[in-house]
Amino acid sequence: MSSCTDQMIEPEIIPTRSIRDLTYKDVPNVVSQLQEGLGLRGGNDRLSVNDEGRTYGVIIDWNRITELIDTVGNINYTFAVVDEDEDPYTFHNFNYR
Repeated sequence: MSSCTDQMIEPEIIPTRSIRDLTYKDVPNVVSQLQEGLGLRGGNDRLSVNDEGRTYGVIIDWNRITELIDTVGNINYTFAVVDEDEDPYTFHNFNYR
């Protein structure tokens, strides 16, 4: 029986992670790709989300973006989203790749 363990490449581990607060001006390419993926045009920050037949209105705050670089170098961005119906139990997760 052969083992593939010898062929695995270990990622370089960075001892700390990096977190910083940004605005749309700091990451224009990221914002542009997200806007395009969500169908937003001309800086429109209002979005309708359909979830199981119910429509929610949300507003994306482009001045409140957090960048996280983890210990293997993956970069993730979190955008502040305001739920227009102000329901504290509503959570939106936008996946765009």
